[in-house]
Amino acid sequence: HEHRFDALTPIGRIEMRNIWAEVKGATDSVIVLASHYDSKYFEEIEFVGANDGGSSTGVLLELARELSENNPTPFTLWFVFFDGEEAFRTWTSRDSLYGSREFVSWLRTQGNLNRISALILLDLIGSKNLALRRDQNSTQWLNELIWRKAGEMGHFDVFAPTGWTAAVDDHTPFAEQGIPVVDLIDLRYPHWHTSGDTLDKLSSRNMEIVANVVLASLPEIASELQNRQGR
Repeated sequence: HEHRFDALTPIGRIEMRNIWAEVKGATDSVIVLASHYDSKYFEEIEFVGANDGGSSTGVLLELARELSENNPTPFTLWFVFFDGEEAFRTWTSRDSLYGSREFVSWLRTQGNLNRISALILLDLIGSKNLALRRDQNSTQWLNELIWRKAGEMGHFDVFAPTGWTAAVDDHTPFAEQGIPVVDLIDLRYPHWHTSGDTLDKLSSRNMEIVANVVLASLPEIASELQNRQGR
């Protein structure tokens, strides 16, 4: 599906589009897996955005392929690729998160916002030195469940057992609506928003680890959501 909209940005009105796909489950309640697919706009440098947000977009495509063949949950799954995550000038509440803010607004208008049970966001997950830390702006139980699963799988080298980050990202508009969210993001990437964010900085192993941890966590996330929803 395409969700097209016009965004008023500091450089003028720009047409954007969110792209999303659906795998139907036994229930209409939805778990969203998401990434932003836009690259940051620069006038002075050539910005590739291999990690930000190429890595998460690639992993989400692969998760969609895998989960379309085997949905391990009773939930309907949405794979949402947000446009306009990046700021065009300076990050503010207005110059950022265009796609996710508009998507939440559109869901509310359509009467579908209450279908969203949880959102799992991927961002900056491809670095060779990837060290994901729990995000303070994510839902605590989702953080703990995913990090526990990563530890059980022996991946504390990628999912750091200690330390925190604090991200304002595409999960924020959903969190503001009381929806459980988690953001898997490594903000310590040294090539962030530079011309050095190129393919040679990425690790296919680390992207595979993130994907496998998300896949392994989904059944437990679904079970926890059902318990919390009284089902």
